[in-house]
Amino acid sequence: MKYDLEGMKNFLVLHPDYFCDENEVHDIGDIIFFKIRESKNMVFYGEYFICDIYGNELWIVELLEKPLFNKKRQQKLRIKPIAKILEDCQQHFHRFNGYWKIPEGFERED
Repeated sequence: MKYDLEGMKNFLVLHPDYFCDENEVHDIGDIIFFKIRESKNMVFYGEYFICDIYGNELWIVELLEKPLFNKKRQQKLRIKPIAKILEDCQQHFHRFNGYWKIPEGFERED
């Protein structure tokens, strides 16, 4: 799937309140590992979500069933970077950490 990254970036910068509990997601691996009983927004293997994968950068990522070695982070991760949305999250959102749903309306058909 492709996304309008510039449009999504503009939306998120203009609506920092998007990063609230209502839009936060939990991946199925964490739900199983941490024995979380209830999660309103679950992400399953193969699905995409938004994550601050490289500290200060905001990315669309895919949840993987088996971890892959990530050269940039020098560790195995269950997420695969798909597309960078924003270079410097702290410039726009100050404190920033977590997983969120992808906002609706930014899918593209090419």
